[in-house]
Amino acid sequence: MVKKNFNCIKICGLAFILIFSCKESDKTKIDSNNTQNPLSELNTTINKNPYSDSLFYQRAKINYDLGNVDSVYSDLNKAIYFNKNKREYYFFLADTYLENAQSLEAKKVLENALNIFPEDKQVQLKYVKLLIILKQYPLATASLNDVLIKDPQNAEAFYLGGHISYEMGDTAAAINAYQKTVDLNPDFREGWILLGDVMRERKNKLSLQYYDNALKLDSNDVETLHNKAYALQQFDQKEKAFELYQSICRKFKDYEPAFYNLGLMYMEKDSVDKAIEHLTISIELNPMEASSYYQRGLCFEKIGKRVEAKSDLTRATTLEPDWKEAKQALSRILK
Repeated sequence: MVKKNFNCIKICGLAFILIFSCKESDKTKIDSNNTQNPLSELNTTINKNPYSDSLFYQRAKINYDLGNVDSVYSDLNKAIYFNKNKREYYFFLADTYLENAQSLEAKKVLENALNIFPEDKQVQLKYVKLLIILKQYPLATASLNDVLIKDPQNAEAFYLGGHISYEMGDTAAAINAYQKTVDLNPDFREGWILLGDVMRERKNKLSLQYYDNALKLDSNDVETLHNKAYALQQFDQKEKAFELYQSICRKFKDYEPAFYNLGLMYMEKDSVDKAIEHLTISIELNPMEASSYYQRGLCFEKIGKRVEAKSDLTRATTLEPDWKEAKQALSRILK
């Protein structure tokens, strides 16, 4: 979610979903002093088998969960040294570098992987994703063209090409690429999402159908549900939007943007108490968002609770010192 204009509802930004990471982990830190430390037995095994790439890879995954980043780098580099032909080793190492703001190191790893696997489309597409993150669009386009020459029906390649076009300001080309993505693979959910997002930006009602197509594939995708609700508002279907926001708030109790937007809709309906209730939840979920304090401050002002209004508007201006409207509202309260 990105913050829109302070006076507007909140929407999710264009939902480009790289899914860069190749591993699953909740990153739960394991106590290294615990007698159940999973490294203990594995370290002993590695000492007995010091050339086993799979053991170093296994230890790297454990170290990742432990938060031992330097050990992850060390173990994965050893795994690659002993066996250069495991694609997942390179992916894991590149992901870890990228997660730790070492994008150039990640790029080196994937370029090394490309040298080892020059015809592997997954390696090529992984590299393109990184180039997109680095905003190296011409190089990313060239790499994608190589993939499409060999595999002209590759849906993921068109999907990535759509994002490059969008980032370079060519929304028409982006739409064509995303449409080609879902034509080739109707189950490519992210393609439907991005079609919905771009069409919504263009104020085209087809966005609603595209969001529905994505939701058929995953009815619990809260960001797509939320962006559909915003699109309904944009197309003046406010009651449907209101009902969808309510549904999201009931089902996803920690999804702050829906509580914020529902609060604004209650404000439009002059249901100030309900607006305050939902904006309060929004603040509890995201206490660093200035717009929530601003809107709740306006609600308090409307019902004559000047002390509460002053507190919220002061907080809004503290978080966003250059916000003209919030400063004006605070000055109005202080008179």
